[in-house]
Order: sequence, then C-alpha cells, then structure tokens
Amino acid sequence: MGGRYAAPRRRRQPMNWAATLAGCLVAAVVTQMTPAQAETTVPPVGSRGSFGSVSVGKAPRPPRVPVSGVAPKSTTPATPSSGSRTLQVHYAAPVRTASGVIDIVRTLERVTARGSRTYSYLIYPRAGYRPAQDWRTFPAFLAAAQARGIAVHITLTPPFTTSTDDAPCTANRLLPFKGNYDTWMREIGKLAKRFPNLTAVAMDDFAYDTTTRQPNRCNLFAPGTITRWKNILRAEAGRPISVMPVLYFRDVAGRRSIYPSIKAETTEVIWPFTQIGSGLLEQQYRLILKEQPKLKVYVMVYANGFKGVVPTQATIQSEVAAAKRLKAAGVIVYQESLN
Repeated sequence: MGGRYAAPRRRRQPMNWAATLAGCLVAAVVTQMTPAQAETTVPPVGSRGSFGSVSVGKAPRPPRVPVSGVAPKSTTPATPSSGSRTLQVHYAAPVRTASGVIDIVRTLERVTARGSRTYSYLIYPRAGYRPAQDWRTFPAFLAAAQARGIAVHITLTPPFTTSTDDAPCTANRLLPFKGNYDTWMREIGKLAKRFPNLTAVAMDDFAYDTTTRQPNRCNLFAPGTITRWKNILRAEAGRPISVMPVLYFRDVAGRRSIYPSIKAETTEVIWPFTQIGSGLLEQQYRLILKEQPKLKVYVMVYANGFKGVVPTQATIQSEVAAAKRLKAAGVIVYQESLN
C-alpha cells in the first residue's frame, strides 16, 4: 500500500495495459498495480473475461472525481456503527498535533465515533508519517487504547516502499529497526506482553517482496517467513499474535496465486478491494473463497484515492456493508480522514 498513503507519492513504474487492450476484466483486476503506481486512471472495465479458474462479469464504470489524494471530507462519518460480527478496523490517517506528533486522544475518539473498536497503527517513512517518532508514541497509544477498550493492530511496510534509491530492498528508511523485521517482531512482541489489546501485525504489500511472486520487487520474504515471525511474537508476548499479509486479488485467486505457498503459515489475509465503486466486491470475494474456503479475509475498503478514482461516502458505505453482509472476518477502512 506504500503509494496509497496521502501526500507525496513515489515515481511510478511504467504500466502494462495489455490486459485492458485485450478487453479482459479479470486480467485487469488480477494484474492490479502496486499502490506505488496508483496515480494513474482506472482503465474502463471490459466485457466478460477469465483468468485461469477465475471469471468475473462486466462491471459498471467506477465513479470519477478529481483526484485530491484523500476522500472528500464530511461531517457525517462514512462508516456508521454496525452490529455485524465482521470486525471493523480503521487504518492509518491518525490525527496529529501542530508539531506532527500523533494526537492519541483525538485519534481514538474519532475511531470510535466511526464505529470501530479496532485501529491499525501504521509505521511508514513517507507521506507525512514519521516512523521513529510514531514508534516512540506507540506504547502510549496502546495504553490509551487499552483504557478505552480498543484493540490495536500494527502495520509494517515492506522494503520496496521504505528504501532509499541508493539502497534498494534494505528498508533503511523504516526507522528505528530498518529492514530487520525479526527485530521488529521481537519488539512488537514485548509490547504485546505489556498490552493485551495488541492483537495482530499486518505486513503491507507482502506479495511484492516474496520470493514466489513474479514479478516481485525485493526477493526477500521466502516461504517460512510468516511462521518465523509468528514464533518470535509468541516467544516474546507469551501468546499467539496474528500475522496478516496484504495480498491482492491475483495473489489469492487464479493460476498466479501465491497464497498456496504460504497457506500452511496463515489462514488470515488482508485483501485490498481496488475496484472502487465497481460493484464487484461480492463477486471477487466469493471467487477467493471458492478457491480457499477456509481463508479468513479482511477486506480493505478504500476511503482514499486509487488509480485516479477517489471513493465517495456512497462507495465506502456500500463496500463496508458488502463485506459485513458476506460475513468477512474483517473490514478495514483504509485512510478515512479522522480530522
């Protein structure tokens, strides 16, 4: 999700429009660009097509509005509270003070006002996020969230989005521990021992840094990585901590899926639904579960622009409602402004 965070974006890499020219919708879905390439416009949705064992019907064109990098502000929360058993998580976009420090109280107040009792805390070195400072703030955030009965996930970002150009795949901007992800897990595990409300670690854009995906960006996360991280977390925390990789549609469905290579390591994944406003969420979700019926899917719904399309409150509410109607394990509201 590196390029999806609001504010300055990295230069994108050239896109491959072959699937669009062929008029194949699922190829367009399955070859979704990484968020680092998300400044472009969504191509028109084509007619019925197939990819491997996956086929998806024609979808309406997503709504288009000027790209501002964030969803339109409103005094009405886009995600009202619901009694659904699907866990609702608000992710990123914390309120900050004038000095740039996360305003813990106001952030937690806004999260609960939008109907979530879980917040995913982002560690990221771009777009206004401050990894070393935000990491120092994290224990106080956990304590305040615990006092309010709020669970917390922490999201780490992968090497390809957190490295300087002269040191690719090192995550040298992801301070304080850089690309030493085992160290990150040890330190997170220690915090989880102190704060029982810390329940999960997410690894953003995991697929793009695996050894099993082609093309990939950094050939680092081999099969067994998630198991190792879970073992480190458990040893430090004294209890199991979930590790959830972020995987796109092509990574969990179709002939190029990488999920089978990590299936024994995790039954929980975060799936970003990138076809904002297309009406395809339910269809794609069912295709994923058809291939992986035991998979617990956390559907990520965009409240921030992607590929030139900015979601509206209507698209956010519709997609959150669809995830809950499908009884997804969770619905993660991505980057809804808490200001």
